[in-house]
Amino acid sequence: MTMPEGVRRKFVKRPVRWYEEGVYTAGEKKMGEFEKSTFNILVVDDDENVLQLVKIILADRKYHLVTARDGKEALDKLGTFRPDIIICDILMPNLDGYQFRDAIRDRDEYYLTSFIFMSAKTTTEDRVRGIEHGVDAYITKPFDVVEFRAIVNSMIKKRLQLERLVNHDALTHVYNKRKIIGELERELQRVKRYSNSLSIIIVDIDHFKQVNDTHGHPEGDTVLETIAETARNSLRAIDMIGRIGGEEFLIILPETDLNGALIYADRLRMMVAALVIGPNDIKVTISGGIATAPAHAVDREPLIRKADEALYEAKRAGRDRIACAR
Repeated sequence: MTMPEGVRRKFVKRPVRWYEEGVYTAGEKKMGEFEKSTFNILVVDDDENVLQLVKIILADRKYHLVTARDGKEALDKLGTFRPDIIICDILMPNLDGYQFRDAIRDRDEYYLTSFIFMSAKTTTEDRVRGIEHGVDAYITKPFDVVEFRAIVNSMIKKRLQLERLVNHDALTHVYNKRKIIGELERELQRVKRYSNSLSIIIVDIDHFKQVNDTHGHPEGDTVLETIAETARNSLRAIDMIGRIGGEEFLIILPETDLNGALIYADRLRMMVAALVIGPNDIKVTISGGIATAPAHAVDREPLIRKADEALYEAKRAGRDRIACAR
């Protein structure tokens, strides 16, 4: 384990003390990569009675509701609110449901958002027009409460399934490269705003090509899955891991200084070294490179480059070790 000169032997905040104590602090069990505890719902209708009824129907801690009284107000709300589901009336003043739907339909940030029309317009022509506007479901007024909840729940299941497909690596089930890089960008914005610490670790499996050459690619896949699971289970709920290359992973540790990241990374290295994987009892090691914001960089690419340079330093020093950016 390479300790950079001058690093402070202290911890920045309470959230990283488990690296020192070996205690898992994200509740008794870490939330799974695919789980989500709260769903944002935007309800758009010019009838205050309908808005209040929907609030009663969806009065559950897992729903965070925001309301708007027409399409124009809904567009304004989208400036600060990112919904998982939009439930929208059709006939409204200023900007009707069709116009509102068209205004956001082709925007990338809403490609996973489910859109439900809720209207007293019940003819086949109305439903067909809704389908042509790309809606996911159609609720007719007056609506049945049981059916309403069932439709919302089906949209939530659809959302989770799409997120799994779009955001996660198919083999290891951790975040894919696009998703983890996006999360890093968001976390760095928080660093700039609040001046807190954030550390990243780039982890690489040592001599992974030899595993594939000796045991075959199916066994290599088992190694990747096992190491990803080991790393994922070792993280707090606020931490993230993603696969960024064949045998490379990026770990994000918010609210964590260099010393806390170093302790965690070396503990993970020892956990992996102790594994015996698959029917062929494969043993592997990992190397890692750590960089911290804002100490080494506050922008994504320079920070990744610093961690990558540290990783290569660990490789040159003999592998099965952790190095920190200079």
